[in-house]
Amino acid sequence: MSLLPNTLTVIRILMVIPIGWTLWTGQFGTCLVLLIIAGVSDTLDGFLARRFNSTSRFGEVADPIADKLLALVVVSVMLLTGLLPLWASSIIIGREVVILGGAIAFRSIVRRLDIEPLMISRINTSILIVVLCAIIAAQTDIPQLSTLTARFVDPIGIYLMVVFTVVSGIAYVYAWSVRLKEHLELPEKQAKPTNP
Repeated sequence: MSLLPNTLTVIRILMVIPIGWTLWTGQFGTCLVLLIIAGVSDTLDGFLARRFNSTSRFGEVADPIADKLLALVVVSVMLLTGLLPLWASSIIIGREVVILGGAIAFRSIVRRLDIEPLMISRINTSILIVVLCAIIAAQTDIPQLSTLTARFVDPIGIYLMVVFTVVSGIAYVYAWSVRLKEHLELPEKQAKPTNP
């Protein structure tokens, strides 16, 4: 049963290219539809994996990779096309760099990396997708949609997205720091003699 969630994850990874391209070329309506599909597939594959207890090592690794690829591509293109300010883009991209660097450092020390998405990270991903969709929707030729989303995006949406980006990044750093400390203290505890 893990085949279906994994297939959805792979499809989401493959969708990164057309999403980035349609955003770059100003095909905002098409880009919005693709991004919504990617967001729904992210929710769906996680639900299916938990509902049918069909998690797999591939899914644990590929799912966050898909999320990060999508976020990095969309945010980078938005920065280059002026749809997202530099300060907000830098914070979002910086979070991904910190998490990636932390994962590599953790893996090099502990020799393994158990990927356990935090709840705050899931919330952050959802908010990120919603706000990015709203930014793109504000660029469409549909007057009601563009007007409504434009009011949400500036400044509420962008600030909301950045706040959760920072909070989730700090949460990851803290969680991994605790796990690293526990790992380093484990040999000392094992070496201590037990009282008879």
